[in-house]
Amino acid sequence: MAPFLPDLVSFDVRQVLQISFLLAASTILLLSSLPSLRTRFVTYGSRATFENTRNPKATGSVHNLSNAQAQRSWLEAVLDDVTLLQVPHGWFLHFYVVSVVCSLLWGVNIIFKTPLLVTISEAAGAKGSMSISQIALMWSLMAVQGLRRLAESLLLGKSSASKMWFVHWILGILFYVAMSIAVWIEGAGSSSSRHENIESIH
Repeated sequence: MAPFLPDLVSFDVRQVLQISFLLAASTILLLSSLPSLRTRFVTYGSRATFENTRNPKATGSVHNLSNAQAQRSWLEAVLDDVTLLQVPHGWFLHFYVVSVVCSLLWGVNIIFKTPLLVTISEAAGAKGSMSISQIALMWSLMAVQGLRRLAESLLLGKSSASKMWFVHWILGILFYVAMSIAVWIEGAGSSSSRHENIESIH
């Protein structure tokens, strides 16, 4: 293991990613099953149905606003306040920038077998289920997808007043970071992915 990366990855990255995806899916299903949470935190942009009671325009008048606020429980008030933390919908562009940057970084790590890749490979332990050719294929598909979505956002994207909850933005960033690893991590522990020459994929 690289000396300057002590205990950086002292766990099985594959299992961490698998558990993370399962937890994310379970959380989304839970939120979607509760109307008060679904309307606040799951839908966004043009699909959003929640109207914050602190916005007079949403309730029609200041009088209606006061009545609406009076009827809210303290929990609903807290949820409403959290819902107000939003970012521009145009920040979706950040997802694809992160995806492309991560694909490039992991591509360099895979080709040159950097200390970071060696560290992750050693932590992965047992022989992986992917060959170097499969790793190259999956990495390429992820990179092309990221580049395509980035190009679409830059060239075809239209300005919009829609917003999304800041947690959606954070989770989107984390998703693309995780996916950039998930597409090749199953082969990280295999001897072929660590020792075969990269030219063998041709």
